[in-house]
Order: sequence, then C-alpha cells, then structure tokens
Amino acid sequence: MIIAVCGMNRPDNIREVSRAGIDMAGFVFTRTDPRYVKSELSHAGIIPDRADSAVRAGTEHIGVPTAGVFADEMPQTVITQIYNYRLDYVILCGGESRIYIDNLRCTLVPDIVPEVKIIKAFALKDVSEINLSGEFEGGVEMFLFKAEGGPSGRGEGIAWSEVAEAYAGDTPFLLAGNIQPDDAGHISEITHPLFAGICIYSEFETFPGVKDAGRIAEFIKRIR
Repeated sequence: MIIAVCGMNRPDNIREVSRAGIDMAGFVFTRTDPRYVKSELSHAGIIPDRADSAVRAGTEHIGVPTAGVFADEMPQTVITQIYNYRLDYVILCGGESRIYIDNLRCTLVPDIVPEVKIIKAFALKDVSEINLSGEFEGGVEMFLFKAEGGPSGRGEGIAWSEVAEAYAGDTPFLLAGNIQPDDAGHISEITHPLFAGICIYSEFETFPGVKDAGRIAEFIKRIR
C-alpha cells in the first residue's frame, strides 16, 4: 500500500517524515496555498534543483519518490518544476482536461523526464462524480479520489467504501480526505483490487506545512 504525505514545506520535518516509512512525499506548487513549497528546500537538499548551481551530486536527498501538486497551472510552469526539481510524479488537482494531460506527457516523454508518472485527482461530493475519471483512463498512472466522508460517511461527503464500490475503471487509485490517525483499521478493510494506497494531507499536521512524524509512523505501523 502506498502511503503518500503531501503538503510539507519545512526541511527538517520533511526529513523526519520521510524516515517514518512513507512511500511518496508531495510538495504543493500553488503559491496561494500556505503549504507552498519554498525555494529553501532545494538549498537544503530536500528537492535537488537542476537550476540551482549550489546543489551538487552529493547533496543529501530524502530517499523517497517525490510528487508535485498542481492545480490549473500553465503547462510550461508544470514542466519547468518537474524538470528543475526532478519530480517522480505530478498530481493534477484542478480542472485539467485529457488533452492537457496528453500534451503534458508528450512534452515530457521521452526527451525531458521520461519516467514521470501522472496522477489525476478528483474531489468527490457525490459518488456519481467518480464517473468523471472515465475520460482519463489510459492517460494517467493513477487516480486520487478525495472523499471527505471517511470510513462511514462521517462529516460532509461520501465514504471511502462508497468510492471503492462505485469505481469500475482499470486505473489504480489512491484515497484521500479526512484520514484520521485512528483510521488505519478502516483503511485496511478496503479490498478493491485497484486500491493502491492513501494520501495524507492536513489531518496529521501540527501547523500548515508541518506534519506530526510520530503519529504518521504509528499510523503506518497499524496499517502494515
């Protein structure tokens, strides 16, 4: 199961969380977001920046795949950030179309970043909205379904189980939305064959952009 943690922007905290057993570290590239990834991460060796001459081959790296989180960004900006920060994944959280994604891939592969993987995210308010993913089948490596209802529809939104039951596509998917530290057991009960893992965002934070590495490590132990 993939455990992705997105929205970190403090170098020491990122290093600590990366040692907690996570499988992907996601960085927000939307400047208006309080979790926006700041340039000092490249200088700290967290995300090696090709454009930064101060970053050398021996610079410390966090040791897990990295993802850039974008929403309705200009394609050239996304391409530049993927290349400069050597991102392994790009997570598209806006209204990006299939044409947008196809053109992005054609530009990146094979000449610029041939191994990049694309994840299309959907914020679901109703289970029927999962059908929107059909347009992107075959065009992305994974989907990310954000369902705020948690394990049993608590709060506002649909439950994770409803998403898993409704999804009939062929692309692996991640779940996100209202994942709490005590939800490990509920997540382990999801049995859909294409359920690939989860994405933690704000639920384990002590401050926007700062995650509680201890709680994340304990949560991962419970799942695995």
